Amino acid sequence: MNSTSTPTRRLRTLLPGLALLSTVAFVAGTGGAVAGSLITGKDVKDGSLTGKDIKDSSLAAADLSAGAKSSLAGPAGPAGPAGATGPAGPAGPAGAQGPAGAVGATGPAGPSGISNYQVLSQQVALAANASGAQLTLTCPAGTKVLGGAVYWGTGNEAVQFTIDSNGTFVRGYAPGNHAADIMIGRAVCATVTS
Repeated sequence: MNSTSTPTRRLRTLLPGLALLSTVAFVAGTGGAVAGSLITGKDVKDGSLTGKDIKDSSLAAADLSAGAKSSLAGPAGPAGPAGATGPAGPAGPAGAQGPAGAVGATGPAGPSGISNYQVLSQQVALAANASGAQLTLTCPAGTKVLGGAVYWGTGNEAVQFTIDSNGTFVRGYAPGNHAADIMIGRAVCATVTS
């Protein structure tokens, strides 16, 4: 009788402890779920949470409001150095031709000069013992005589010539009683700009 009563007595002693242990294990296994389903934002008093209640490095930028993000931005830094000049771009298409400009003022007159330079020549045959001969060289309009000459083709006797006062012609004279020869006259004409 003693042998059967000892185990029964031990079992009765252990049952209350096993029951308590089972209860604790059950609560421990479901405690997080119970707490998560029971605590909401309504259960937290405004202003009661502080930075100490938030785990370091647990918040990301997406967790912050736009105002909070902008308040974290620091002042703009100084401008960096200018970059190197880039390569020149390709030439653009030619633009439309612009209107003609106004006619400019007439420039000052150029320095004096000579133009339309030309040499006139004429000859007259003189028969032997003829009373004389005459020739006349007239410069074209707008030109004047710059110089002239009258001479014999073969002889060396004197010959007379004159230039009129307007400088427009040369006239030569050959005396009479002369051997047969040719009297030649030349005149240099040009337009003179003063």
